[in-house]
Amino acid sequence: MNRTRSIAVLLPFLLLTACGRQASGTAEAAPIAPRLVLLRPVTGTEVQPGGEVRVEAVAQNVHTGITFFVNGRPTITITRPPFATALLAPADRDAAIQARALVAGHVIVSNTATVRVRPPEFPVEEPSGNMILGVEPSPYGRITSPPYGSVYDAPATVRVVADAVAADGVEDVKVAANGALVGTVRRPPFVFEWHCRQPNEYKLVAYTRNKAGQVHESTPVLVIVR
Repeated sequence: MNRTRSIAVLLPFLLLTACGRQASGTAEAAPIAPRLVLLRPVTGTEVQPGGEVRVEAVAQNVHTGITFFVNGRPTITITRPPFATALLAPADRDAAIQARALVAGHVIVSNTATVRVRPPEFPVEEPSGNMILGVEPSPYGRITSPPYGSVYDAPATVRVVADAVAADGVEDVKVAANGALVGTVRRPPFVFEWHCRQPNEYKLVAYTRNKAGQVHESTPVLVIVR
């Protein structure tokens, strides 16, 4: 009799413990998987060479920051949301853009968006006076300072100086560091200060745009921030 009563008293506790273990096991068996989604740009977006491309990604269960890639090459890493910035399109080819993150030793890759880079067409006049589609003289630009291989201690202030010329006038000069836009200058002298806090090796490229919209991509200049 006493044994039967003891079992009856313990039965609710045993059932509750078993349910708790089952619920706990279910929660552990279904963790939230890391996920990365590229929101912007969308495939088919068209920009001019050297034009700005707004990029944005959302991350789920990713706590290490994400890096945007253009044509397989890393550009800029953002360590906390919002994961959004502006990149510059290549001057001579389309851009395949991805976001990637490293989680527990595994690389998480987002969807890919392909941006179409289309040079503008300009009407030029033939000797006969007829209008045809042609190409205006290209602009030209280069970075004259800092010198190639310059080394700075983080946080660094890098004074960037560029030369830029165009037959119809320079509309602006944009400078990218590893593909990410860091500065725009619209009138000479083409000088600005880039404030960099993240240690890394950076390739600085100047994109010179003329009044007609053509863009020249300069030779990269290596800068090291340590």
